[in-house]
Amino acid sequence: MKVLFIDDEAMILELLEDAIDGIDGKMVFAECHSLAKAMETIQRERPDIIFSDHNLTGNGGEGLKIVEALSGSGIRIISMTADPEIGEAYRMMGIEYIGKQNTEKMKQVVEAAFAAASDG
Repeated sequence: MKVLFIDDEAMILELLEDAIDGIDGKMVFAECHSLAKAMETIQRERPDIIFSDHNLTGNGGEGLKIVEALSGSGIRIISMTADPEIGEAYRMMGIEYIGKQNTEKMKQVVEAAFAAASDG
């Protein structure tokens, strides 16, 4: 089991890393400033779960493009954004979403995933 966190802001990745510190399991925190870099990281790391920022560039929407590109791959993708309206749009499309500020929820998801993997 491997979890990959993708964001264009190093500070956000550091906050996430601090928030889920203490969980045993393979986690990768990748600073990506483009869709191409994100996809390259995904191919290299081969994660089971991806937490991806919605906006990796000034244009935005890369998170949705990641979801579309990996549809049917079996990888669980959870979108992260600070904008609740974008989060609600993800939810309406049936895509998991957690607000960037909700690090406690992210920690719960990661803990549950690692627990399920160790049980199976």
